[in-house]
Parts: sequence; structure tokens; C-alpha cells
Amino acid sequence: TMGRVTIRGKRWMLDFRHGMAARGDVDAPHRPNKQIRIRADLKDEERLEVIIHEITHAAIWDASEETVTEFSHDLARILYRHLGYREGKDGKEEEAT
Repeated sequence: TMGRVTIRGKRWMLDFRHGMAARGDVDAPHRPNKQIRIRADLKDEERLEVIIHEITHAAIWDASEETVTEFSHDLARILYRHLGYREGKDGKEEEAT
């Protein structure tokens, strides 16, 4: 579990879980005790893409799956490949070397 995050004024628990079949999923924004779940074994650009994907669903609940998938793929690629985003050991971003 990573902790609580705020997305468009609503609180979510961001949880990295082992043993998930799906790469990620998210509860509906009207649900109490909402969670965003990310499969814990994902790495690198795929992990970033899934985090962006599920957070985008939380932020723009009525967006189509196709739109969310395209957007999260494109943004993860730009951040990871072009801007050098990497997740540090403490869970915070670090500069690419």
C-alpha cells in the first residue's frame, strides 16, 4: 500500500498488490473507501503506464477505455523515454543518468 491520494477533490487509497491477475483497477468515484489497485510486480514504463491509466480513470470516470488507454500509453512513453522519468527506491522520481 502506498497511501492516500487526492484526485479531483476525492480521496483514494493507492494500493500496490501482489497476486493480482489484472495490471490494475479502480473503484467508482462515488464509492466510499475508494481504491486504485496496481499489480505490485510491474516495472519501469509498464508500471508508469498502468498508474497513469488507473489515475486517469479515477479523474475522468466517463472517458472511454480507448481514450484512457491511448492517453496513458502516450504519456508514459513521453515521461519515460523522452523525459527520463524513473521511480526511485523511495518511491519518488529521480533524474535519469
